[in-house]
Amino acid sequence: MACNASGLKNATSTFSRTMMNIFLEWLQQFMKVFVDDLNIHKITWEDHINPICMVLQRLKDVNLKFNPNKCAFSTKKSVFGTCGWECRHST
Repeated sequence: MACNASGLKNATSTFSRTMMNIFLEWLQQFMKVFVDDLNIHKITWEDHINPICMVLQRLKDVNLKFNPNKCAFSTKKSVFGTCGWECRHST
């Protein structure tokens, strides 16, 4: 059984499951959850703003906080976790 950096067994899978449950209704619409990353995707910036607000409000509603230093907004590409998978915005 693997441990994360803080020594908690199954913490990563528990966190992922929790995020999936919190954001279930949006996962097929505009969100992806990958380990401890939340990805909000829309084609245009104008379409992007409302989902960002919705996600931030949901995090607040369930009393979860995030580290703004680890957040990226309005990026042309995203790299997921330590696996290095990269998604690019196509125009």
